[in-house]
Amino acid sequence: MKSQLLSVALVGALGLSTFSASAIDLQEMKQRFTGVDSPVKALSYNLGDEAMSLKKSPSRIKMSEDPMATVSDSYTWGYLDGPDGGDWFYSQTYTFDGWYYASTEVTIYDDQYNEVGKLSVDMPEGVQVNQIQPFGTVTTNFFERNNSTHEIAIFHHAVTPDYMGLFWVDVYSLETGEKVVSYDCDTAIFFDATTGFNTNMQLMTCSSDGQGNVMIDVYGKGEYSDEHPVVKHTFTVEEKLINYMDSSYISAYNMDGEIYYLICHYEKEYMQPSDDIMSDPTATPDNSFMIELYNADFENINTVNIPIEGEEDAYYSFVAYGAFSTCDFSKGRFSGDDKFNYIITRYDYITASDSYIYHFDVYDEDGVKVANIGRRAAGWIHMSSLKGHEDQVGLIKTEVGEGMLEMVNIPSCELAVALPGIIDGRLISTNMDRCLVDGEYQYVISVSQGDIDAEGNVISSIGWYDMDGQIDHYANFNLGPNAEYFSAYVNGEILNPYLVEADEEREYVFLGKIRNDSGTLSNVLYIAKEDGTILRQFSDNEEKGLYYNGGFIASDTSDATLFIAYISDETDLYTIDFYQLPFEKFEAGGDGTEQNPYLISSAGDLEQIANDPLAYYALTDDIDMTDLAGSWNVIPTFGGHLDGRNHAIKNMYISTDSDYCGLFGMLDAESSVKNLVFIDPVIEMRPKNYYTGVLAGMSMKATVDNIHIFNAKIIGGKNGNTIGGVIGEANYYTAIKSCSVNDIIIDAPNAMYVGGISGDTRTTTTINACYVGNLHSDNSRITAGNDVGGIAGETGQNCEVSNCKVDAAITGGYNVGGLVGNSTSRGLIVNNIVEGSLVSTSVDKQGCANIGGVCGYLEADWSETGNIVICKNFVAVTSISSPSNSKAAGRIVGWTVNQTKFEEGETPLVEKGLAGNLANADMLINGKAITSDDKTSVNGGDLNFAEADKAMYQEYDFAFGSKFSKPWKESDTTPELYFYGLAKYLALDTQSINALEGSTETIIVTIYGTDEIEITSSDEAVAKVGTIETIDANNIAIAIEILSEGSATITAKSGSLEAKCQVVGTSSIEVLQSDAAASILFDGTKVVAPGAKAIALYSVDGIKVAETAGEAVMTDNLAAGLYIAVATIDGKQLSRKLVIR
Repeated sequence: MKSQLLSVALVGALGLSTFSASAIDLQEMKQRFTGVDSPVKALSYNLGDEAMSLKKSPSRIKMSEDPMATVSDSYTWGYLDGPDGGDWFYSQTYTFDGWYYASTEVTIYDDQYNEVGKLSVDMPEGVQVNQIQPFGTVTTNFFERNNSTHEIAIFHHAVTPDYMGLFWVDVYSLETGEKVVSYDCDTAIFFDATTGFNTNMQLMTCSSDGQGNVMIDVYGKGEYSDEHPVVKHTFTVEEKLINYMDSSYISAYNMDGEIYYLICHYEKEYMQPSDDIMSDPTATPDNSFMIELYNADFENINTVNIPIEGEEDAYYSFVAYGAFSTCDFSKGRFSGDDKFNYIITRYDYITASDSYIYHFDVYDEDGVKVANIGRRAAGWIHMSSLKGHEDQVGLIKTEVGEGMLEMVNIPSCELAVALPGIIDGRLISTNMDRCLVDGEYQYVISVSQGDIDAEGNVISSIGWYDMDGQIDHYANFNLGPNAEYFSAYVNGEILNPYLVEADEEREYVFLGKIRNDSGTLSNVLYIAKEDGTILRQFSDNEEKGLYYNGGFIASDTSDATLFIAYISDETDLYTIDFYQLPFEKFEAGGDGTEQNPYLISSAGDLEQIANDPLAYYALTDDIDMTDLAGSWNVIPTFGGHLDGRNHAIKNMYISTDSDYCGLFGMLDAESSVKNLVFIDPVIEMRPKNYYTGVLAGMSMKATVDNIHIFNAKIIGGKNGNTIGGVIGEANYYTAIKSCSVNDIIIDAPNAMYVGGISGDTRTTTTINACYVGNLHSDNSRITAGNDVGGIAGETGQNCEVSNCKVDAAITGGYNVGGLVGNSTSRGLIVNNIVEGSLVSTSVDKQGCANIGGVCGYLEADWSETGNIVICKNFVAVTSISSPSNSKAAGRIVGWTVNQTKFEEGETPLVEKGLAGNLANADMLINGKAITSDDKTSVNGGDLNFAEADKAMYQEYDFAFGSKFSKPWKESDTTPELYFYGLAKYLALDTQSINALEGSTETIIVTIYGTDEIEITSSDEAVAKVGTIETIDANNIAIAIEILSEGSATITAKSGSLEAKCQVVGTSSIEVLQSDAAASILFDGTKVVAPGAKAIALYSVDGIKVAETAGEAVMTDNLAAGLYIAVATIDGKQLSRKLVIR
C-alpha cells in the first residue's frame, strides 16, 4: 500500500505558543478526498492554504514542465487504494436538485493516471442526498465472483423528508456500471487480512441496531457458492460506552502475519445520566477504559481494564486508544517480552486554560503500566523513523516559559533532548522532522521568524539543528518584497534528496503568499535547492484557476508523483495536474542502450531502474546509502543489464515486507549484473520476506559476474525463508561466477534453504569460481535451520557447483554441508575446497543429522545411472559435530542411499556417484578422528594438507591461472581463487586539500579485498607522505606533510585500482582587496558579509563548495584548507582568502 508523502501541515509555522495536537494516523483507512466533509473516517493530505505571516524575490526560476496528465472540471477528487497496491485517482461531478445531489459521475484512473472507467449514479427517490463519494479499496473478485471487473465502493448520506439521517454503501462494477451489492451502515472500513500468499480482503461495517448497540459486521469471502461476501463475525458494543472517546472503537491489525481485532470502550457510561440540562454533565466515578483483543478466529484472547485517573486540575479526563500513533498496538515493544502492549492516550480538560493536556502511557496485556511516554503535553509530533536510531516523538510543552519540545525516544521513553521554543535567538515552529546526516541525525525546523534584507526582500529560513539542539546551519530562501506568508513543509519524505531530482542535493518545499500587482494575495508553491535556487514554482493560472493545493503521492522515490490542484473562482471546479518525479535523473547522461547506458551517480538514479527495468545501466560513482532514512526500496524486477564498473554500493539497509528482498527483488530472464561491490549491507528480515539475497531475492536465467560482498549481515527469517549471500533462489539457467562473500554473518536460525551464495539453486543453475568465507576475520558464519550450505542450501536438477571455496563456520539443523546442504537432484559438485567447521543441531525423522564436508544430503541415484556427481573436492574442515546418537555424518557426504534399509528380497542400491574426494586426515567428527583411503566413500581419502602442492591439485584437474577459466592460484595453505587477496574497492575520504606550509593533513584510505597498498606523492618537495596508521581492517590514516607552496598529487594504488587527492600548499594569506577584510568576516565556522545579496566559497582550484542567497554561510561542514570567499554587496563583488582549520 502506498502512502502519500505530504501529511497535513502542523499549524503552519506559528511558533510554540500556538501549538495544538496534530496526531495523524497515516495507516487509517485511506479514503482521501478534497472539498467535502464526510462521516466516513478519512484523511486529506494537502499542501494548502496554511501559512505564516512574514514578508524576497524568486530568482533563477525554472518554470514547470508540462504535466504527464491533467484532470479537469471536477467538483471533488481524491485517491483510493488500487487493486495492485498503488494509489488510484478519482474525479467526480454532480448534477443538483436544489441543495442536494441528483446524480454523480465518477471517473476512475489507475496509478499512472490512465482512465480505467466511469460510473454514473442516480440518487434514489424519496431522500435528499448530501454526501456521495468513493472510498477505500478498488477490489476485484471480492464483492462478486468476477476477476475481470473492478469494484468501487461508494458511501452515501441522505436525509428523509422527516429529517432522519440515512447512511449506506453501494458497490458498483466499474466495467458494467451496475450495482453489485449494498450495505446499510454508518461507517465502512476496508481491511487487508492477507497472510502469506493467501489473499484475504475484509470489509467492516458499523451500524446501530436501534436498541442502543453498535453492530460491527466483518465481511469476507464465503464459499464458492456465495455470490457476495458473507458476515464472518459480528462484534457488539453498547453505544453509551463509546461516547466521549476521541478515537475509533474498532481497529484491525495484520501484525507479522497474525490477524487481530481490537475493541475499546469505557467500562461504564462516561457521563452520569441526568435530567438537569442547566448544569455541566458529571463524569461517572471509578470508571475504566476497556480493551478487548480478538484473534483471526474472533476469539477473545486478552481483555485489559485501565482505571481512569486524571490530573488534579482536570475537569474531565477522557481516554482514547489509537490516537497517539500508528503503532499503538505491538508485542513486547515496550515491555521487552512477548506480551501485548497498548499505548493509551488520556486527555484532560483544564478549565483554567480552556484547553486539553495529553498523557501517554503503555500497558501490557496484564493491565500493568510498563512505560510512560510523556505527561502534560499540549500536542505531539512524530519524527521520521531512521535506521540505527530509536523512533522519536516531540511532546509540545506550553506550560513553561516560551514553551519547549521534549524529544522522547520510542520505545525506551528516554528524553533525547529538550528543544526550547527559541534557538539561536529565533522562534522555532512545529513544522519539523529529523534527517540522517553522516549516520547521525539533525532536526530540521521551519523558523517562525523571517528577515528582511536591505532591498526589502523577505528571507525565510529552515534551520538544521544537531542532536543536542544547537544550530548547525540555515537554508535561506528569498521570497521577494511582496511576500506576506511562508509555510515550509518539513518531513523526512519531502527532505529525501531523491524525491524531486535524483541527485544528492536536497530540495525544500514551501508555500508563499505573494501580493500581486492588483493587490490580491496568491498562493505560490515553491520547490527550491539548499542554496535558495528556485527549481519550480506553481501559482494561479489564467486557464486553470487559482492555486488550491498540491502534494506528493509515492510508495518510494522511484514512483513518485506531484499533483497540483487549481480551482476556478467562477465555477468552483478543480483542475489537477500530475507531474512524474523526479524532474531530473541520470544527470551523468546515457539513453539506456547497450552503447550508451544510463549512468548512475546517486542512490536516486539507482532507484530509477524500477521505471525502465529492461535498459542498460552503469555506475559512474560509489553509492553510499548511509543517510537514507530507512530501508532501501527494493527494485521489484530487473530484466536489463547493470555494469557496476567496480564501484561500490555502501551501507545498503533493507527492512521491508517485499516477498523478494535484495537490491533487486527479481533478476528476470536474460538480465545481467557484473562488476559490482557491496560494502556493509544489512538485511533485517521480516516474516513476509520469502526470498532474500544481497543482490536479489530470486533470479531466472540471469548472469551474475564479479560481484563482491563485504561484511554483510542477514538477520531474522522464519521457517520457509530462502536466503543466499548473493541470491536467495537462483533458478533456470542462472549463471553465478567469480563472486565472493567476505566476512558474512547470516543469523537466521529458523530459515530453511540457506547458502553463502544461493539459498536454493534450481534447474541447470551453475555456481562457478565463487568464494564464501573469511578475509579479515574468523567471523564468517552461517546459522540457519535445515538445508544449509557454504555455497548453496539446496541444489536441484542439473545444477553445478565447481571451483568454489568456503572458509566459514556453518551451523544448521539437519542437511548441513560445507558446500551444499541438500542435493535433491544429484547436481555436479566438483573441484571445490572447503575449510572451517560444521555443526548440526537436529535430526530428521530417521534420526539422521545429514552433515558432510561437501554435501549434507545426497539424493539416491534411483535410476542407477552411475553418474559421478561429487568428485575431486578437497575438504580441510577441522571439525564436524552433530547431536549425540545421530546418524549420517561424513567427511565428504552425510546421507547417501547407503543409509537406507531395504526390505528383504529388495536389491539394495549402493552410492556410486562419489570419486576422487580427499579430506583432512586430522578432522574430527563428534570428537573422533576418521581414517579412510577410499576416495569414493562418504569419508573420502585421507590427506595431510600441509603436504599438498600445486602439482597434486593439478592432478585433480584444478586449473591454475589468473582468470575465470583458470581460477586457482597458489597460496601458503590451500589454493585460493584468482581474485582472492586483490583490492576490490579503494577510495580516499577527500579529493583535494588546501593547506598552509608546515602543516600536516590526514587522508583516510578505505580499501577492501586486501591490505596491500602503495601511497606516493608526485612532488615530495610540496607534499610528503608521512606516517601510516592502521585504523581498522579496511581503513588507513595517511599523514601528509605540507613542506612548501605548490601542488602535488597523492596517489593510493593497489593492484589495478587507484585513488588520487590533489594537495595545494600555500605559505601565506593575502587580502585580495583592501576593503574585503572589513566587509567579509570569518570567525572560524561562519562567513558573514553584512549587506551581501549572496556569498559563494571556492576552493583554490576554482570549485564552488558552498553558496547562499544571503549574508552568511556556514563552513563547519567543509574540510580544512584554503578557500576564497566571494560576496556580492551593493552590486559589487568582494573576495577574500580564508583558512579553515
